[in-house]
Amino acid sequence: MTRHLKLDPTTSILDVCCGVGRHSIPLAKKGCRVQGVDISKKYLKIAKKKAFVNKLPAQFSLGDARLLKFDNQFDIALNLFSSLGYFINASDDHKIIRGIYRALKPDGKLVIEIYNSTRILHMLDFCHKHHWLSTQWSEASNKEFIVLADPQVLKRQKAFMNHFIFLYKNGVRKEMKTFNRIFTLDDLSHLLEANKFKILKVYGGLDGSKYHPLTSENMVLIAGK
Repeated sequence: MTRHLKLDPTTSILDVCCGVGRHSIPLAKKGCRVQGVDISKKYLKIAKKKAFVNKLPAQFSLGDARLLKFDNQFDIALNLFSSLGYFINASDDHKIIRGIYRALKPDGKLVIEIYNSTRILHMLDFCHKHHWLSTQWSEASNKEFIVLADPQVLKRQKAFMNHFIFLYKNGVRKEMKTFNRIFTLDDLSHLLEANKFKILKVYGGLDGSKYHPLTSENMVLIAGK
């Protein structure tokens, strides 16, 4: 993917939902000028530490992906590791994409990587047909807590809902629910095109592999401003 994008030391990159710098740091090591944005202070602290240890000029800032403040500043924008679709209201996805579009320079490109929901939904249909899916809670544990998970598929909304219960060894109990909208290629293409992007390339992964609707775990779209 880096070869396809023809990155060089003059390339400015915006990493939206950068997390701990999983992609920002390697790109900064290649000499690119990287700006990461994430809503998690914890993740940003880790990303900043990585940049400091490696003596990299990468910048990381706290921010909501729906409220990006950049204007015509970046050659490339990244939204990787299925970081889209975590808001119940679909209009929030549009806010994120509009903000990214605004942040890019003329002729800038967006690279977006997301789970291939066509494959996921096909597998779920197969499992339902053969009664392979369990409705029981699953359990996992470590030294600090036991976590119970109750995943649900909301097919009409094309989303996953997960209910987690954390039972800590000190007696504390915490609960968390997560929502994650999933996208088919058509869904994601329509979202991007509705916000002025043009679809340039579609891949089955960041390695540049061919996209296959029923076998590719992920899909990667490159869109141009």
